[in-house]
Amino acid sequence: MKNKNILTMILSMFSLICVLCAAQAKAAEIASPNEALYKAANLSMLSQRMLKYYALIGQNVRARKSQEELNDSIGQFEEGLAALQAYAEDDASRNNLRDLAAAWSGAQASFTSAPSKDSVEQVRELSEAMLQASDRTFTSLQAHLSVAGGEQIRLAGKQAMLSQRIAATYALMAWGYADQYLTSYKSSYQDFNVTQDKLTSHAGNSAPINKTLKKIARQFKRIKVSKGGQGDVYVPGLVDRSAEKVLESSNNVTGMYASLK
Repeated sequence: MKNKNILTMILSMFSLICVLCAAQAKAAEIASPNEALYKAANLSMLSQRMLKYYALIGQNVRARKSQEELNDSIGQFEEGLAALQAYAEDDASRNNLRDLAAAWSGAQASFTSAPSKDSVEQVRELSEAMLQASDRTFTSLQAHLSVAGGEQIRLAGKQAMLSQRIAATYALMAWGYADQYLTSYKSSYQDFNVTQDKLTSHAGNSAPINKTLKKIARQFKRIKVSKGGQGDVYVPGLVDRSAEKVLESSNNVTGMYASLK
């Protein structure tokens, strides 16, 4: 069993090295202000997605699949960060990206190592620092670029982030930290509903956007709401699958707003 675990870790690290090399090679040039905002919003989401898979791997919940998705999220984050660093022209965005790169430098070792329950609060704090720096980057880019639909891109990107934040917090509660993270879980759940209302009430929505927003509302209902009590039975794998469906639809909506002229 020990040899099998060592082999699995070696294969995971090799896979991660390949992902990181591919991400650096593929850091494509950003073609438009809308795309820049989309990538900035995506970095916020990835900060929470990495935390989610860290917690799932630590609990051995679909460990191989979770490791693959964590590696993929790391690769996406590296690529998006590099692309935005090459694109940003204003001082505020460059400073925020430096802060984000510093936060990522502190978190990278944790996300590329075997998850440890002893370190989970530190990892959560690191992911929170990445989220805040990513959000500041979006705000400064939005102010500098003056994209007409920037606010809708922000809100749709926030939905994508919240889908992962909810699943990440739920996974942390399932790992034995219900008391610490229940308030954050409920707050994120409420934020999702508030943001959903803002998106659906936007007068400029196209028919495909409205259709996808309705799909998100249906998918979101499938995410289990846990009260965090002692008798609760946690199902982090099921919550993850539901959150991934919400993420896919939210990313589609974000992309549709980003493509509007």
